[in-house]
Amino acid sequence: MKNFSSILSEKIEELAIGKFDGMHLAHQRILEKLGKNAGVLVIAHNKNEYLCSPDLKKKLIRYEIFELLLDEIRGFSGEDFVRFLKKKFPKLKRLVVGYDFYFGKNRACDCYDLQSFFEGSVEIVPEILYNGFSVHAQKIQEILKETGDIRFVNTLLGRIYQVEGKIIKGQGIGKKMLYPTLNLDVQGYVLPKSGVYACFLGEKKVFCATFIGTRSTDSCFSVEVHVLGEFKKEYQETGYIDLYFVDRVRDIKHFANLYDLKKQITQDIQSVKNILKSIF
Repeated sequence: MKNFSSILSEKIEELAIGKFDGMHLAHQRILEKLGKNAGVLVIAHNKNEYLCSPDLKKKLIRYEIFELLLDEIRGFSGEDFVRFLKKKFPKLKRLVVGYDFYFGKNRACDCYDLQSFFEGSVEIVPEILYNGFSVHAQKIQEILKETGDIRFVNTLLGRIYQVEGKIIKGQGIGKKMLYPTLNLDVQGYVLPKSGVYACFLGEKKVFCATFIGTRSTDSCFSVEVHVLGEFKKEYQETGYIDLYFVDRVRDIKHFANLYDLKKQITQDIQSVKNILKSIF
């Protein structure tokens, strides 16, 4: 992924422009419009949370990616921005953007102004709707945080939502008195609403039950993963794992004792098994 100062390509003839912050159905539709000798210009924002990691974005886009921080071009007029594109991509003939693409200082210009300023062709991808719901990254984030409806989120994304987490040391209570878990440090991602989820780990689809929320044992926020079946040593080693969210099982509950908690976790594990076996 090339940054502002290093952008220069003599071969790019087609360019998709956008934030591509969720890599959802609308972003995928834009990429489908690209042909040969194409690239993607990502307008990046300084956000603390994201729906798609930079590494995953590279895998999903599959075109050469050029990145611009919004702050680097915030003062450009509409004409300045188009001149910048022509300078950086001398052979540029075609642009592809979404219907809600804005550019120029104070977002003064829209996709139709782009057609006026740019001498080549501009394809505008119309609004993408799913059952009347407009597909936008911000709305997907709101669903994740407010309802945890991961099935709907996955439909809007056109992929299974995934985060990368670093395995960290936990309290040890699960292994001794409940069920063994992997404790994850998940930073930078939008996490679903607190609750229990049916998930899997990695490309091998290792089934697991995931708890997100504040632990009753120490009042600390945690992401805890119980691997179904044999608790393999490879998941006990400190490292990073990819966690995929498939479905929401339940909301957070509070328990008077560990016996009641373990009883509920046992039920959760069975629910997760039933959900995942019905899908995969």
